[in-house]
Amino acid sequence: MKKIALLSFLLAGLAWSQLTIETTTTSDGFLGQGAFESTSKTMIQGEMKRDESQLRFTGSIMKHMNKKGMDIQITRLDREVIWSYNDQDKKYTELTFAEMKSQMEKGMQGQGYPGMETDPETSKSDDGEYEWQDPVIEVKELGREAISGVDCKHHVITVTTVGKHKATGILDTLLLKSDIWHSKEYGQALEIQKTFNQRLMESMGVGRETDMGLAQLAKMYGEQMAGYADELKKLDGFPMKTVFRMSSTQNAMAKGESDESVEEEESSEQSVTDLRKGLGGMFGKKVAQMAKSKVQKEKAQSGPKTILSTTSLVTAIEVGEIQPALFEVPTGYKIDKK
Repeated sequence: MKKIALLSFLLAGLAWSQLTIETTTTSDGFLGQGAFESTSKTMIQGEMKRDESQLRFTGSIMKHMNKKGMDIQITRLDREVIWSYNDQDKKYTELTFAEMKSQMEKGMQGQGYPGMETDPETSKSDDGEYEWQDPVIEVKELGREAISGVDCKHHVITVTTVGKHKATGILDTLLLKSDIWHSKEYGQALEIQKTFNQRLMESMGVGRETDMGLAQLAKMYGEQMAGYADELKKLDGFPMKTVFRMSSTQNAMAKGESDESVEEEESSEQSVTDLRKGLGGMFGKKVAQMAKSKVQKEKAQSGPKTILSTTSLVTAIEVGEIQPALFEVPTGYKIDKK
């Protein structure tokens, strides 16, 4: 009986080492710029990882930058190399861990990037416009809910920071709020991800696991993000859904409006008039009314301004064999040495 139990444990461990996670993400972008939708699939097998992603910009401007095909990145800890390619091309790029480490050191050293050494005195000298109080962190459990067919606990983490605008003395509030649905059923999946990422960071000489996607936020809101990350680590289980929102009041900005704001407002009204005259007729009048309505709506908006809003949902987790060929560059692809 003991031998059977041990064999079952070993087989379970072997299966869990071969993990596939599918995720969808939507975001309004940073300060309303770069809104996107994406789907991704991550496959981990031992010392190998494959990331497949398709990203589509949804904003009125950047949506014209959408490209065809799927972007694929293969990370090999055993070979200390990262291969990247798009499945619409027949070429790929190769980046060694040593090259990536060098790029990180040149581009991120001294810029507040998590895991990279920085000069505390240099960080203190960049005071910004506000004098911030210590963040107040609160965690609440809001019950249970099924996400993608998986029973999850729902927690909300809020990080509230009050800051005094140095020039005017007016108070503003920075709010970071994250709703997280996490499941103990797939807790081992989280450990596999963390272990792989930790080994990747160590291979490049970086002292701690880092979420590259939050690097810029960590640079700008380091204290808030650090507190958020600490509370996130305490949650037990795999995050099946995360709704992350960051916002800030604009009291100092509103109080500090000058004649330039009035001139800009008058300019907007004049633009509406010019638009109506230029188009002419009923069509021109209708378009002008729509434009004027938009101007008035923007003027009437109050309350916190959204800095970032992102929703990530795990649609599927599979444990089982992954074809070894998926962790190699396809046959016939040529290296792009640009």
